[in-house]
Amino acid sequence: MNKVQPNASMEELAALLDPFLKTIGIISNGELKERVIDKIFHPILENNKTVQEESSDDEEKMAKAEHRHRYIDGG
Repeated sequence: MNKVQPNASMEELAALLDPFLKTIGIISNGELKERVIDKIFHPILENNKTVQEESSDDEEKMAKAEHRHRYIDGG
């Protein structure tokens, strides 16, 4: 994405990710969902971060939230 549009707006990113979000919503296979997230969402969002550095507190909160989502809430 950075090679094509390095300064993409949030609206452009949302338009790009919209079909994948809809697809994830109807996929029942958890492994396939993870694959789409790992191969589509992570690279695009990592390359287009608006904040360069995250504090360790933010990272810790995200890790706890992800753990809760995956193991407690059944996500």
